[in-house]
Amino acid sequence: MLSIKFDPFIVTAYLRQGAFGGMSPRDWRIFLLSWLIANAWWSVVCFTGLSAVQWVWAWWKAI
Repeated sequence: MLSIKFDPFIVTAYLRQGAFGGMSPRDWRIFLLSWLIANAWWSVVCFTGLSAVQWVWAWWKAI
């Protein structure tokens, strides 16, 4: 759920085990999965919003 509310980098920084020293393979997996979830979520949100606007526009023109 963090990936939906926050940026993927913030999620990675929050779940890191070490403070400094580069990103471990675990950190990269968290970052990439968080990036994938966030982009999938916003793709669905944008598609739904645009579909709703398109539907309202078609309905308005039909009146």
